[in-house]
Order: sequence, then C-alpha cells, then structure tokens
Amino acid sequence: MRAGALNVAVPSDNVVRVQVITEVTTSIASSFGSRSTSAGPSMALRSTREQTPYAEPMNSDRVVSVNRVIAAPAHAIFELLADPSQHPRIDGSGSVTHLRKGPHRLYRGAKFSMDMKLGVRYFVSNKVSVFEEDRAIAWYHLGHFVWRYDLEPVDGATKVSESFDYNRPWGGLIEKRGFPERNRRAMEATLERIERIVTS
Repeated sequence: MRAGALNVAVPSDNVVRVQVITEVTTSIASSFGSRSTSAGPSMALRSTREQTPYAEPMNSDRVVSVNRVIAAPAHAIFELLADPSQHPRIDGSGSVTHLRKGPHRLYRGAKFSMDMKLGVRYFVSNKVSVFEEDRAIAWYHLGHFVWRYDLEPVDGATKVSESFDYNRPWGGLIEKRGFPERNRRAMEATLERIERIVTS
C-alpha cells in the first residue's frame, strides 16, 4: 500500500505530516460488498484506474454539474482556465490560494499543484487529462476525482459547463460529508467570477 504525504500548516505554525492514503483500505473495500475482490483493495483500485477513461465525457450519477452562458468568446474563457496561476482568482470556494508549482499554460499531461486552505493549509497535485483548445479542459487529483470545463459557442456567447466527477468507489465518503452539494455552490460562484473577469 502506498501513501502520499501532504505538509499541513496549523495555526501554531508547527508543521505536521498528514498521510493521505491513496489506496482503498480493507475496511472501506468491505463496505462495497460485491465490488471487492479476493485479490484485496489494492488490486481493486488498480483495476479501477486501468478502466477509468479520464478523458471521456462525464456520464455517471456521481457527477455535479453547473453551467452559465457568458457573453464572451470561448478563447478568452479557455485562456483563463489554461493558466493555473489564475485559478485562485476564479475559484468560488475560497479554498484555492496560490499556484504552488506548474507551467504558465497547461497542456494535456501537464502536472500542477495548488496551495489550498480548508481550515488547515495543504496542497493538491493535479494532472491534466483533457485539453482541447477553446473547447474543453479537465484535470484530476490523487483521489482520482475529475474537474472539467466544457465550452460551447451559443449565439455570440459561450455556454460554460463545469463538472465535478467523483465516480470512484470511495466517492460515497465525500457524499456523507456533503461535499458534492458544497462543490455545486462553489462551482456556481466560480462561473460568476469567470463571467466578471472576461466581461469587464
């Protein structure tokens, strides 16, 4: 079993090491009944990764999606999304603080990490899985949840759809904590921010 470690800053300025388990533990796997395999949770996770088409359109029940028609060309919106240094500016959740590491402009396969704050400070590493100029961009983090934006020209404007796909066996864990609905509200705020930026 492999684990990734995140540095988390707490108010006392002490630094603690928080172990983020990227494999499904035995106790979690057993809760999925028939989804578990005799080979154990690590084999189940590896099989899930191999079968996951991160570049495919989202079509599961565990997808949160919002959209907004913005009076701006798709190119202007895409350029904003493709610049990771601008993500704190457009983030509607208030949790994305700075670009920690990454290219000036994203591309398919690019890796970038963002400094975050949700009570405590931490960072999230991402990998771009979709990059279609002026049409679509998506990335996923170590939990293999996917964030995606689709741009569609409509009557001199652009329909922007933002989606959060948490269709993983462990997605139920964040459902219990209410994150999908919180993300929906944050995503609506994100599209509002994008609109203000590209139309001002």
